Amino acid sequence: MGRPPVGERAMTDAEKQRSYRERLEERLKRQAIQSMDIATQLMNAYAKIRQLEFLLNLKETEESDTEQLKVDFQVLKEENRRLKKENGELKKRLKEYGNVT
Repeated sequence: MGRPPVGERAMTDAEKQRSYRERLEERLKRQAIQSMDIATQLMNAYAKIRQLEFLLNLKETEESDTEQLKVDFQVLKEENRRLKKENGELKKRLKEYGNVT
């Protein structure tokens, strides 16, 4: 003999099928909600990754720009020294020229 019915009388096959489909529908809804939550988290993670990559790229650009500025500064410093030296030599020559006449 089979298991006794839960209610007063046993469910028909159609009622069992309907009950199963309702449970299945609820389970699929929960899975869909979980999938949407996971998709949202994934989209947020991708956005954060893009933001961090942008900041990293910006930092690398700033660092390379800073290095280039340091190099340019040294070049300008050397050029400034050379021009000051040249200016001093020209002043000496001008004094000598002024003394000659």
